[in-house]
Amino acid sequence: MGRPKKLLPRDGLATVRDLASRGFSEKDIARSLGVSQKTFGRMKTDDETIVDALDEGRSIEHQALYGTLYEKAMKGEIVALLFLLKCRHGYRETADVSATHATQIVIQMPGALDRDAYVRLIAPEKTDG
Repeated sequence: MGRPKKLLPRDGLATVRDLASRGFSEKDIARSLGVSQKTFGRMKTDDETIVDALDEGRSIEHQALYGTLYEKAMKGEIVALLFLLKCRHGYRETADVSATHATQIVIQMPGALDRDAYVRLIAPEKTDG
């Protein structure tokens, strides 16, 4: 018989949610719960509510970060504006090569000649004289 499985402490889900909402890594969350990262991974596999708490915390963090970035962009901070335009609306800094007005040259080569036609083509011309 092996060791008994470690379980979350009574306030474990709240701790997971809180730490995830503040950007803590799963390794740090596991450490704060007093378990190894491997044990925390097993706990997540066994208990879906832990995954839900992590997701909820990450969502809270995401909304806070996005909200702050959005406010900065609306106040005219150029870096925030550019970042949001790129991420949310697909803006790119690279030039669209297909939209340039560069001249294109197309060279058409004739098909291959058979041996006799090639010999006639390169043979010196005879002049009257």
